[in-house]
Amino acid sequence: MGEDGINTNVGNAGGQLSGGQKQRIAIARAFIKKPKILLLDEATSALDKRNENEVQGAIDKISQELGSITTIVIAHRLSSIINSDKIIVMHKGKIIEIGNHQTLLQNYPEGTYAKFVKEQEQSEDRKQELDVQGDEPQITEKNEQVKEARLSEESKQQLILDKEEQEMKTKQDDVDKIEDDEFEAFKKELAKKNNFMRLVKISQPRVNILIGLFVSMCQGMIMPWFGILLAKMLFVLNYYYVPLGNDVRSDSNMYCLQILIAALISFFTGFMQKLCFGVIGENVTLKIREGQYSSVLQKHIGYFDQKENAPGVISASMACDAQIINGVSAEGLASSLEAAFAILSGVVIGFFFNWKISLACLACVPFMIVASIMNAQFQAGMSSDSDSASKEANLLAGDVIINYRTVASFGNEDQILNDYKKLLDGPLKIAARKNHVIGVIFGFSQFVQYAVFAVLYYVGAVIIQNNFDNKELDKDKPDEVFIAIFTMMFGAMAAGQAQQFGPDIGKAKAASAKVFGMMDIPSKINAINQPGSDLIKINSQTFKGEIEFKNVWFRYPTRKNDWILKGLNMKINSKETVALVGESGCGKSTIVSLLLRFYDVNSGLILLDGQDIKNYELKSLRQAIGLVMQEPTLFNYTVLENILYGQDQASNSDIRAAAEVANALEFIETQELNNALDDSAESLITKFKENQKIVVSVLGENEYNEALGLLEDLKKDEIKQGKFLAQQGDIDRRVEDKKDIQLHNGFTVDCGLRGCKLSGGQKQRIAIARAIIRKPKMLILDEATSALDEASQRQVQVALDNIMKNRTSIVIAHRLSTVEKCDRVLVLESGRLVEEGGFQELSQKDGGKFAQLASGMQNPKSKNQ
Repeated sequence: MGEDGINTNVGNAGGQLSGGQKQRIAIARAFIKKPKILLLDEATSALDKRNENEVQGAIDKISQELGSITTIVIAHRLSSIINSDKIIVMHKGKIIEIGNHQTLLQNYPEGTYAKFVKEQEQSEDRKQELDVQGDEPQITEKNEQVKEARLSEESKQQLILDKEEQEMKTKQDDVDKIEDDEFEAFKKELAKKNNFMRLVKISQPRVNILIGLFVSMCQGMIMPWFGILLAKMLFVLNYYYVPLGNDVRSDSNMYCLQILIAALISFFTGFMQKLCFGVIGENVTLKIREGQYSSVLQKHIGYFDQKENAPGVISASMACDAQIINGVSAEGLASSLEAAFAILSGVVIGFFFNWKISLACLACVPFMIVASIMNAQFQAGMSSDSDSASKEANLLAGDVIINYRTVASFGNEDQILNDYKKLLDGPLKIAARKNHVIGVIFGFSQFVQYAVFAVLYYVGAVIIQNNFDNKELDKDKPDEVFIAIFTMMFGAMAAGQAQQFGPDIGKAKAASAKVFGMMDIPSKINAINQPGSDLIKINSQTFKGEIEFKNVWFRYPTRKNDWILKGLNMKINSKETVALVGESGCGKSTIVSLLLRFYDVNSGLILLDGQDIKNYELKSLRQAIGLVMQEPTLFNYTVLENILYGQDQASNSDIRAAAEVANALEFIETQELNNALDDSAESLITKFKENQKIVVSVLGENEYNEALGLLEDLKKDEIKQGKFLAQQGDIDRRVEDKKDIQLHNGFTVDCGLRGCKLSGGQKQRIAIARAIIRKPKMLILDEATSALDEASQRQVQVALDNIMKNRTSIVIAHRLSTVEKCDRVLVLESGRLVEEGGFQELSQKDGGKFAQLASGMQNPKSKNQ
């Protein structure tokens, strides 16, 4: 596996490992708990023949060591079940035969199991012939000398290859170091950017900004105006300094009316402020989420191999960060503007009425500013620390949710909860420390607020007393002194109220840095905005599909100690069907990833029709390739939409034909699948409307409408609870002309999350139909039939043989019957091509690698990635 061995990071969903490696780790994980009941669901389907024999032997041995253990094996390979104590044969959910291998053959000579055995024996006959043809003659002294000479030559070659591998590692490490240094410098530059102006640019509509600015100005001036009215009212109520001839009641009425007017204006401006900036904030949130989602789709696969970019972290960021940024783009901005106008108007009015006391107020401003700055900076810093500490918890939560079936099957919920609690200890400690410091800062700000009042009242009293002592009663009038104090303090109080959004602003700065950082980081491979103006767009009429690897070296970005491909040289001719064989982890699936440009090679060239693969328009390149992976992934949509995903403008006739070729109609158009309709309210409403006439005739119009209303309410409840609802037109955007025939109801069945409602074989056949409907120029089958039983495998293989004609096809398989019809066989070992030739030629090659693989005699010391 590499230098890190058992400490190797397997990546998101095991993406850094081959299918066989993942399966063996899963088997080890199952045995380490020493279970009393062992369930093996196609546990060796992704393994080559040698590894399958070794793993099956290990399973049998461990089962014996554990003693009384009940083992249930689900398999399509005869070798996995032939020694079972009891074999149960099922058909369409019913048990039709029970017994062991011998009794089933004796009691049901024409039964389903007997047919299954005969089909596998026929496919094994060819291998047995190869074993006989490949048997070495009796070992003689001369043969022994030849064997030793061969081993010596192989040892010398291995030393040369090891030296070359080390040289390439040193060279690539230097290249990676330069790239890493440039990337770190780029991230530092991003961190220095002021994202506020970027938010302003995407703030729409502009008219809302102008209206919001005006009403914020009005809202900010109301508090100083209220200060004037309050000071005047206090002097009126105290009969002090009231001009002769003025009526106290009329003055109080006038000021009360002005206060009421101020309240009404405050109501209107507050409403308009929240409305204008609220609309802007939601638009900003929408655009940020769209931009973030777009940037995620443009990232190369290697980006998601990084632990900090796992699905759980990205999903949490998309869900929360955009909403947090709303705090600075709308509420925070409105509050800041209001505070600015409140302070400005308070200062102007204060100096107008009494400049002496106003100067004293300004002298206190630095203390208030220091408290505010301390609070804002601390909040921003703590938000960053909290986000960093929560990332590991989000990673764990994401992995658990995605792989919940595995978690539940092992009964590790308590352990997961304990791990999650430990990961939350970091954010908890940060929050506790944060709250203590915030308490001190808040206490300081409260002290400043009340201390400033004490100072100002004291200074005002000194000024008034000095005027009395000097008999200058017309100078520095008490009501004007109070007005100056009240307007400036009320302005400061209005600004202080805006500080309640300080924590949101601090978090918003950290969130915007994270979001815009994700959006600004360039992708090494960008399928949407691919750089270059002279890119080659694949023409389906002229493209041949010739593939050539020239001295290709490759290692995964997160496993820099392990070369997967080591100077690989191979050529696949146009319209040729080639089988890639080798032990699990030898680089077969990596070749597929490179052809699809999920990654770029570290050194060497990949040529398509003689052109560097990097010169092709990436979108057209991937559209020209039909792919069926070892582990097919289906979306949470209907069967029809999953097939249509391969070609979104295919007709219903094409969809059904593709399903037929993939042998999928057998289960799509059965009553069992038709009855397996999703029981969600959305599906029930759809079926209700489709059968409206029948339901109305039975229940009546009123009962029908009442039931439909209840279902609509239930649908709303499901949406509130977070249930995924596929929207009409998400995938099926075809015009009516494309819907040329009526498809069976089975095509409307939801496949569930990652196809969880279907069996492994059903998922794989839908994936094959999805690849077929593309009519690709190049077809890649990565263990495309590994989850099928022998009968289905043979039927699908016939279909695949037909569609592989006249197109370049790459077949990755461990079954001998899958590769024997290929034009050529390429044998890989440790990332290098060690043999190539026709099936017959390699099968009969004395001591050849392919012959050893076919007979399960591969050297166990052979390396693999």
